[in-house]
Amino acid sequence: MTLLQQVQDAALVSEAHSHYPLYEIQGLSPLKQELIDHILVFENYPIAEVMGQAGERDEATFGIRDIEDTNRRTMTLRSC
Repeated sequence: MTLLQQVQDAALVSEAHSHYPLYEIQGLSPLKQELIDHILVFENYPIAEVMGQAGERDEATFGIRDIEDTNRRTMTLRSC
């Protein structure tokens, strides 16, 4: 059996485990709905390209606005 066939067979076998509903995971956990208490969303936008299209100004800037916090927990927002 070639390496490619082995990789394909392993992928096919693992396909049965590629999706497991969150409600079933929570049902198996003693924490239930408290298992996941927050979600982080990261969206990768091509900011440099968009800003370059906005104009040749040296003053082109990027900022965050219209943030709404509905959470009562303390969290840190980090930008890299």
